[in-house]
Amino acid sequence: MNRSKDDTSPLETNLEKFIETMFEIEMLAFNPEAIAHSVFKRKIHNLVKGLINIDKRRAEVNNVYVPSDVIRFIDNDLSPEIYTGAMADAAIQVNMSMQEKMGRFQNLKLHLLMELKKAIPHVYDQYRARTTTQ
Repeated sequence: MNRSKDDTSPLETNLEKFIETMFEIEMLAFNPEAIAHSVFKRKIHNLVKGLINIDKRRAEVNNVYVPSDVIRFIDNDLSPEIYTGAMADAAIQVNMSMQEKMGRFQNLKLHLLMELKKAIPHVYDQYRARTTTQ
């Protein structure tokens, strides 16, 4: 998704800041000599504030359904956009297959009507009269 900075929601901004703070804490935790205790404490405080802000923004995403397949995709460190692309490709394939089947069925129906007209014309006429009035 290519969106401008103006297009991002406050919740999305809060989530991005939270992830950034988590990353900074992770980096600080693996290099304890490089920081003072107060810096680490401030980062933890920012993390808590970020969680509070995210919780306040929770109402912005009411009734959002995330399919379990997407969650599994994310758990396997794959991008949800890849999942969306794969699902779109699958939907296109199913749609094309369905259109092909519908075309075949339409051709079969026309063929059967032609055969019915040849074999039993009065039944064909009754069928046509019934279908044109409905």
